[in-house]
Amino acid sequence: MTIPRHQTEYWDRAASSKTFGHPVCWDRFEGTLTPDSRILDYGCGYGRVCGELWEKGYRNIKGADSSPAMIELARNKFPGINFRVVAPCTFPFEDAAFDLVLLFTVLTSSPGDREQRTIIEEARRVLRTGGVLYFSDMLLQD
Repeated sequence: MTIPRHQTEYWDRAASSKTFGHPVCWDRFEGTLTPDSRILDYGCGYGRVCGELWEKGYRNIKGADSSPAMIELARNKFPGINFRVVAPCTFPFEDAAFDLVLLFTVLTSSPGDREQRTIIEEARRVLRTGGVLYFSDMLLQD
């Protein structure tokens, strides 16, 4: 899956000024996790949600984003969390590697249906059976 290069370039340019406030409804999954649950925040940006998870006591968190500038910010803000740059629409993780996969405003940041479907398929692949796929987005496109 190839995402236009301008997507990553946009997020790299926006990294220093972009803020995200999309709310997390913690009660949707908190009772199903333990402090050592394996968590992936895909499209983590500068790590806001990862930081909130850390504050709640979760320690096995990975943040992934295609923007090197966003990941650099995340690493600086939250040095105890594992962040990595990934190619767009790729989940370089083993099958069933996570108990929780978060996708926050990731789908509306993806340019088309095919990319969105790939992201959902990959998120399901890396999620263990019985795990939680939590995505929350804003309706910006059909």
